[in-house]
Amino acid sequence: MLIVVGSRLMLGAGPRGTALRMIGAYLGLVLFADTVYSYQSVNDIFQAGNVLDAFWMTSGFVFAAAVLHPSAPTLVTRSNAATPDATTGRLIILAIGAMTAPTSILIQEALGQTPDTIAAAIVCNLLFLLVLVRMTGLVRAQRLAAITDGLTGLRSRRYFEESLGNESARAERYHLPLSMLLLDIDHFKNVNDTYGHNGGDRVLVEVTHRLRELVRPGDVVARYGGEEFAVLLPATGPEQAREIAERIRRGVGAAPIAVSDSRLVRVTVSVGVAGMPAVATTAELVLTADRALYAAKNAGRNRVTSAADSYPGAA
Repeated sequence: MLIVVGSRLMLGAGPRGTALRMIGAYLGLVLFADTVYSYQSVNDIFQAGNVLDAFWMTSGFVFAAAVLHPSAPTLVTRSNAATPDATTGRLIILAIGAMTAPTSILIQEALGQTPDTIAAAIVCNLLFLLVLVRMTGLVRAQRLAAITDGLTGLRSRRYFEESLGNESARAERYHLPLSMLLLDIDHFKNVNDTYGHNGGDRVLVEVTHRLRELVRPGDVVARYGGEEFAVLLPATGPEQAREIAERIRRGVGAAPIAVSDSRLVRVTVSVGVAGMPAVATTAELVLTADRALYAAKNAGRNRVTSAADSYPGAA
């Protein structure tokens, strides 16, 4: 139990202050003293008042010092990390846990003792299952981290491109239209230059919030670049895609955004619209949407534009 608690504390995400290191030292002292005590007790060689008492007393002082240390409040500070990483240290701990039971059987066999094979086998299987469950959780966590933008919580560009490939194949298979939007926050550099990156981050987060409210269930919204967003619209033709783009443009600019506790700014977006089957490939779809976006910005910003070759007959 001490090993599990210590490993969770030392390998977990979050602040690593002096108090945490002192708690780790406390657990190490107690673990060492208890292990030696157990060995001496089993072999009937333990004597009261030996050096182990010093370890137990020292551990108590270390624990008290950790609780009283100014960094103690960080021990209960919630970490910003959603999930742990599969670091080398974590994998080593998992490997040790999985190997404990079979190793104990080998040691008992080498010492000529009769191991409790059934109990050891059960424990071994449980440990391996625990390792598998833990590894599955780590893989899922890292997958989620890889496809999620850290600031906005939107899907990443990588996820968007994967979804675009999947939806493109589905659209071709079932003869469905497919549209995408590229949005860029107008004059975002001025916001960053005037109000700093904190102000810019507030704008990005609020635009994200409005985007989520304006799109439909099933649409894929991703942060495509610094101040650029992408929206994938499955089974959506040109007219409906433009209607959604206009709704987003109006919705984002409907109310000012707070860049500080006392300052509001009006934010608008330019939107480029493109669709399939007017273009043949996903690369052409992205390129067409990008050209439409820049056409919207060159035309004065705060508008929706479809590239002339985005759909048959589009102007």
